[in-house]
Amino acid sequence: FDKAIARLEKILTSEPNNQRAICLLADAYSGAQNPKAPEMLKRCEAK
Repeated sequence: FDKAIARLEKILTSEPNNQRAICLLADAYSGAQNPKAPEMLKRCEAK
């Protein structure tokens, strides 16, 4: 999950509203049991 998280975070730095990246990052955070997962899941579901 670490590589995916790093790549997706980089994408969101330049494209903060990239909905696909937001949802993929939410999944990666969940899989890695990252504490940021709930916040990112809310962002994914919001759009």
